Amino acid sequence: MWSDATIRSVLVTGAGGFVGCHLIANFLNRGVTVHAILRPGSATPRFSALGLRPVIHHADVTDDDRVPDLVRSLRPDAVFNLAVCRDNTSPTTLQQTNVTAALSLLEACQYPGFCKFVTIGSSLEKQATGVDATPYALSRVRAATHLRERACALGVPLTHLRTNYVYGPLQDADKLIPTALRIAGSERSLPLAPDNLTKDFVHVRDVARACVAAVQSVRPGYAVADIVTGQEWSARAVVGLLEQLTGKTIRTHFDPTMARAWDREGWQTDPDPARALLGWAPSISLWEGLRELVAEGAHHEPLS
Repeated sequence: MWSDATIRSVLVTGAGGFVGCHLIANFLNRGVTVHAILRPGSATPRFSALGLRPVIHHADVTDDDRVPDLVRSLRPDAVFNLAVCRDNTSPTTLQQTNVTAALSLLEACQYPGFCKFVTIGSSLEKQATGVDATPYALSRVRAATHLRERACALGVPLTHLRTNYVYGPLQDADKLIPTALRIAGSERSLPLAPDNLTKDFVHVRDVARACVAAVQSVRPGYAVADIVTGQEWSARAVVGLLEQLTGKTIRTHFDPTMARAWDREGWQTDPDPARALLGWAPSISLWEGLRELVAEGAHHEPLS
């Protein structure tokens, strides 16, 4: 059960992002004080769309002192490290953001009463081997490894959550589902990867619930779980569902460039470990999640 006496405040890096805004909404709805870390000068269109009013702190997570000093000063009960860099052309920034900054943040959480450090990673961590591994994927592997080792050495409770493909309201407009909805019924054609390449689509509110479950869990020490549904879909299959829901044709064509180096024919996703570790299970099916997006016309245009 949720206890406000246990969790009164949380701090979230990457707060303005897709997952971050939904996590903040979840906590604010519970009456928890949320400290949101945003890059200096960054806009917050998702906050506006959801009517969120967290306590905002502008800081660059790669600043060696600023964010860790905030943590030591504010002493939140839990910290969610959602800040991430995905720029494969900038290995230095990948290292600074995904590894170094995360470790500094973790080390700042050594104070009495701290409950949990939660990170969100990627299924790519399990596939980042060989010549196909991207700099981004390798940085996530390094981050997960170093954070686990450091958390265990310091005695800081850490839960690492891995997702495969997150979708839902306020997703970036250039992603598969918002794009397909935007062109439905038009003459435009959507480029798709081969049908044998699949992903596990998990709703963003279910991911936010998993983050909350990680804090609620009384399991001490280090834990890792995949936040997935256990069902995988090709892009073409997802478009087919959207055609049924909208009643409109969505033109598509095969484009070999849409197949990324890290794509797989099957990820063998399994939600059972998350159920055992966190008491979490997906609550929104892909059909239900897509139906909501179609019904609400949910932000298929770029946020501004």
